[in-house]
Amino acid sequence: MSILSPLSSPLFQIATGGLENYVFDLITTHVGGFINLSREQLNISAWAGEGVAECITVRPDALRALGVPLRVRTGQVAKIRVIVPWQALKSQPVTIRFEGVALRVVADPEESAEATGDSKDPSAQLPAADAAAEALPASGTGYFEQLSKSILHNIALQLVNLEIVYEDERRVDHRFAACVRLAAMHMTAADEEWRAAFVAADPCQLQRRAELHGLSLAFERRGGEEGEGAA
Repeated sequence: MSILSPLSSPLFQIATGGLENYVFDLITTHVGGFINLSREQLNISAWAGEGVAECITVRPDALRALGVPLRVRTGQVAKIRVIVPWQALKSQPVTIRFEGVALRVVADPEESAEATGDSKDPSAQLPAADAAAEALPASGTGYFEQLSKSILHNIALQLVNLEIVYEDERRVDHRFAACVRLAAMHMTAADEEWRAAFVAADPCQLQRRAELHGLSLAFERRGGEEGEGAA
Protein backbone atom coordinates (compact mmCIF):
# COMPACT_ATOMS: atom_id res chain seq x y z
CA MET A 1 0.00 0.00 0.00
CA SER A 2 1.29 3.45 -0.91
CA ILE A 3 2.32 5.59 2.04
CA LEU A 4 0.06 8.24 0.50
CA SER A 5 -3.06 6.07 0.45
CA PRO A 6 -6.40 7.54 1.60
CA LEU A 7 -5.74 6.15 5.08
CA SER A 8 -2.65 8.34 5.41
CA SER A 9 -4.17 11.51 4.00
CA PRO A 10 -4.31 14.59 6.26
CA LEU A 11 -8.10 14.75 6.15
CA PHE A 12 -8.44 11.10 7.19
CA GLN A 13 -5.84 11.44 9.96
CA ILE A 14 -7.48 14.57 11.35
CA ALA A 15 -10.95 13.03 11.22
CA THR A 16 -9.93 9.83 13.01
CA GLY A 17 -7.05 10.88 15.25
CA GLY A 18 -7.71 14.56 15.73
CA LEU A 19 -5.75 17.66 14.81
CA GLU A 20 -3.35 17.11 17.72
CA ASN A 21 -2.05 13.83 16.29
CA TYR A 22 -1.72 15.28 12.81
CA VAL A 23 0.15 18.41 13.94
CA PHE A 24 2.44 16.40 16.24
CA ASP A 25 3.28 13.97 13.43
CA LEU A 26 3.85 16.86 11.03
CA ILE A 27 6.31 18.58 13.37
CA THR A 28 8.21 15.44 14.36
CA THR A 29 8.44 14.23 10.76
CA HIS A 30 9.93 17.49 9.55
CA VAL A 31 12.02 18.72 12.49
CA GLY A 32 12.02 15.84 14.98
CA GLY A 33 15.76 15.40 14.49
CA PHE A 34 16.41 18.93 15.72
CA ILE A 35 14.14 19.33 18.76
CA ASN A 36 12.71 17.49 21.76
CA LEU A 37 8.93 17.71 21.63
CA SER A 38 6.20 15.84 23.49
CA ARG A 39 2.47 15.75 22.79
CA GLU A 40 1.81 17.38 26.15
CA GLN A 41 3.52 20.55 24.92
CA LEU A 42 1.00 21.04 22.11
CA ASN A 43 -1.89 23.44 22.55
CA ILE A 44 -4.42 22.80 19.79
CA SER A 45 -7.14 25.09 18.49
CA ALA A 46 -9.11 22.80 16.20
CA TRP A 47 -11.51 25.49 14.98
CA ALA A 48 -8.66 27.81 14.04
CA GLY A 49 -6.62 24.99 12.48
CA GLU A 50 -3.57 25.88 14.55
CA GLY A 51 -1.25 24.02 16.86
CA VAL A 52 1.18 25.76 19.21
CA ALA A 53 4.05 24.42 21.32
CA GLU A 54 6.14 26.57 23.64
CA CYS A 55 9.58 26.34 25.28
CA ILE A 56 10.95 23.53 23.11
CA THR A 57 14.53 22.44 23.71
CA VAL A 58 16.94 21.91 20.82
CA ARG A 59 18.86 18.63 20.66
CA PRO A 60 22.63 18.82 21.30
CA ASP A 61 23.29 17.01 18.00
CA ALA A 62 20.77 19.06 16.00
CA LEU A 63 23.37 20.55 13.64
CA ARG A 64 24.93 17.22 12.75
CA ALA A 65 22.06 16.47 10.37
CA LEU A 66 23.15 19.54 8.39
CA GLY A 67 26.79 18.46 8.32
CA VAL A 68 27.84 21.39 10.53
CA PRO A 69 30.70 20.51 12.95
CA LEU A 70 29.06 22.27 15.89
CA ARG A 71 27.40 21.00 19.05
CA VAL A 72 24.48 22.79 20.66
CA ARG A 73 25.37 23.55 24.27
CA THR A 74 22.02 25.15 25.01
CA GLY A 75 19.15 25.74 22.63
CA GLN A 76 15.53 26.67 22.86
CA VAL A 77 12.65 27.57 20.59
CA ALA A 78 10.23 29.94 22.29
CA LYS A 79 7.29 28.89 20.15
CA ILE A 80 6.40 26.63 17.23
CA ARG A 81 3.19 27.26 15.32
CA VAL A 82 1.63 24.96 12.75
CA ILE A 83 -1.14 26.57 10.71
CA VAL A 84 -3.45 24.32 8.66
CA PRO A 85 -5.68 26.25 6.21
CA TRP A 86 -8.78 24.09 6.50
CA GLN A 87 -10.75 25.70 3.70
CA ALA A 88 -7.90 26.08 1.22
CA LEU A 89 -5.70 22.99 1.43
CA LYS A 90 -5.47 22.90 -2.37
CA SER A 91 -4.37 26.52 -2.75
CA GLN A 92 -2.62 27.61 0.47
CA PRO A 93 0.37 25.96 2.18
CA VAL A 94 0.50 24.40 5.60
CA THR A 95 2.90 26.63 7.54
CA ILE A 96 5.41 25.67 10.22
CA ARG A 97 6.63 28.78 12.05
CA PHE A 98 9.51 28.94 14.55
CA GLU A 99 9.65 31.96 16.83
CA GLY A 100 12.48 33.01 19.12
CA VAL A 101 15.22 30.46 18.37
CA ALA A 102 18.30 30.90 20.60
CA LEU A 103 21.34 28.63 20.29
CA ARG A 104 24.69 28.61 22.04
CA VAL A 105 27.05 26.36 20.10
CA VAL A 106 30.64 25.12 20.41
CA ALA A 107 32.95 23.16 18.15
CA ASP A 108 32.20 19.44 17.90
CA PRO A 109 35.51 17.55 17.52
CA GLU A 110 33.73 14.25 16.85
CA GLU A 111 31.74 15.69 13.97
CA SER A 112 34.85 17.35 12.52
CA ALA A 113 36.70 14.04 12.53
CA GLU A 114 33.82 12.25 10.85
CA ALA A 115 33.51 14.95 8.19
CA THR A 116 37.16 14.63 7.19
CA GLY A 117 36.98 10.86 6.92
CA ASP A 118 33.59 10.35 5.32
CA SER A 119 31.85 11.78 2.30
CA LYS A 120 28.19 12.12 3.13
CA ASP A 121 25.34 12.05 0.65
CA PRO A 122 23.92 15.60 0.48
CA SER A 123 20.42 14.25 -0.12
CA ALA A 124 20.53 12.61 3.31
CA GLN A 125 21.03 16.04 4.91
CA LEU A 126 18.19 17.89 3.23
CA PRO A 127 15.86 19.95 5.43
CA ALA A 128 12.86 17.86 6.32
CA ALA A 129 10.39 19.57 3.99
CA ASP A 130 12.67 19.05 0.99
CA ALA A 131 13.52 15.49 1.97
CA ALA A 132 9.87 14.64 2.38
CA ALA A 133 9.08 16.01 -1.04
CA GLU A 134 11.94 14.05 -2.62
CA ALA A 135 10.60 10.86 -1.08
CA LEU A 136 7.17 11.22 -2.69
CA PRO A 137 6.41 8.25 -4.95
CA ALA A 138 5.49 8.88 -8.55
CA SER A 139 2.51 6.51 -8.40
CA GLY A 140 -0.92 7.26 -6.98
CA THR A 141 -3.44 9.39 -8.85
CA GLY A 142 -6.41 9.37 -6.46
CA TYR A 143 -7.79 12.51 -4.85
CA PHE A 144 -6.32 11.85 -1.41
CA GLU A 145 -2.94 10.83 -2.82
CA GLN A 146 -2.72 14.02 -4.86
CA LEU A 147 -3.86 16.17 -1.94
CA SER A 148 -1.24 14.65 0.36
CA LYS A 149 1.49 15.15 -2.21
CA SER A 150 0.43 18.74 -2.75
CA ILE A 151 0.46 19.51 0.99
CA LEU A 152 3.94 18.06 1.49
CA HIS A 153 5.30 19.71 -1.64
CA ASN A 154 4.11 23.17 -0.63
CA ILE A 155 4.85 23.26 3.10
CA ALA A 156 6.05 26.73 4.08
CA LEU A 157 8.71 27.27 6.73
CA GLN A 158 9.06 30.51 8.66
CA LEU A 159 11.74 31.51 11.14
CA VAL A 160 11.46 34.64 13.29
CA ASN A 161 14.14 36.02 15.61
CA LEU A 162 17.05 33.59 15.35
CA GLU A 163 20.21 34.07 17.40
CA ILE A 164 23.20 31.74 17.26
CA VAL A 165 26.16 32.40 19.55
CA TYR A 166 29.36 30.51 18.84
CA GLU A 167 32.08 30.24 21.50
CA ASP A 168 35.51 28.83 20.69
CA GLU A 169 36.80 27.12 23.83
CA ARG A 170 39.65 25.17 22.29
CA ARG A 171 42.23 27.71 23.54
CA VAL A 172 41.94 28.91 27.10
CA ASP A 173 44.38 31.77 26.49
CA HIS A 174 42.59 33.12 23.44
CA ARG A 175 38.78 33.15 23.42
CA PHE A 176 36.77 33.91 20.31
CA ALA A 177 33.01 34.39 20.03
CA ALA A 178 30.66 35.15 17.17
CA CYS A 179 26.95 35.90 17.01
CA VAL A 180 24.60 35.54 14.04
CA ARG A 181 21.18 37.14 14.19
CA LEU A 182 18.36 36.77 11.69
CA ALA A 183 15.15 38.76 12.02
CA ALA A 184 13.13 36.56 9.68
CA MET A 185 13.34 33.84 7.06
CA HIS A 186 10.50 32.68 4.84
CA MET A 187 10.83 29.55 2.68
CA THR A 188 8.09 28.59 0.25
CA ALA A 189 7.59 26.62 -2.92
CA ALA A 190 8.38 28.57 -6.08
CA ASP A 191 7.21 28.51 -9.67
CA GLU A 192 9.38 28.38 -12.79
CA GLU A 193 10.22 32.07 -12.45
CA TRP A 194 11.19 31.66 -8.77
CA ARG A 195 8.15 33.48 -7.47
CA ALA A 196 6.49 32.29 -4.27
CA ALA A 197 3.55 30.16 -5.36
CA PHE A 198 1.40 27.14 -4.57
CA VAL A 199 2.55 24.67 -7.20
CA ALA A 200 1.52 21.25 -8.42
CA ALA A 201 3.44 18.41 -6.81
CA ASP A 202 6.19 17.11 -9.08
CA PRO A 203 8.23 14.13 -7.78
CA CYS A 204 11.06 15.03 -10.19
CA GLN A 205 11.38 18.71 -9.34
CA LEU A 206 11.26 20.84 -6.22
CA GLN A 207 11.98 24.56 -6.21
CA ARG A 208 12.24 26.50 -2.96
CA ARG A 209 12.42 30.26 -2.53
CA ALA A 210 13.94 31.67 0.67
CA GLU A 211 13.82 35.30 1.77
CA LEU A 212 16.11 36.54 4.55
CA HIS A 213 15.52 39.73 6.50
CA GLY A 214 17.71 41.47 9.05
CA LEU A 215 20.82 39.28 8.87
CA SER A 216 23.73 40.48 11.02
CA LEU A 217 27.06 39.13 12.26
CA ALA A 218 29.08 40.21 15.28
CA PHE A 219 32.34 38.79 16.60
CA GLU A 220 34.62 39.34 19.55
CA ARG A 221 38.17 38.36 20.42
CA ARG A 222 38.90 38.80 24.07
CA GLY A 223 41.95 40.94 24.65
CA GLY A 224 41.94 42.01 20.99
CA GLU A 225 39.80 43.80 18.49
CA GLU A 226 36.05 43.65 18.16
CA GLY A 227 34.12 43.95 14.93
CA GLU A 228 30.63 43.75 13.56
CA GLY A 229 29.06 43.41 10.15
CA ALA A 230 25.51 43.40 8.87
CA ALA A 231 23.68 42.51 5.67
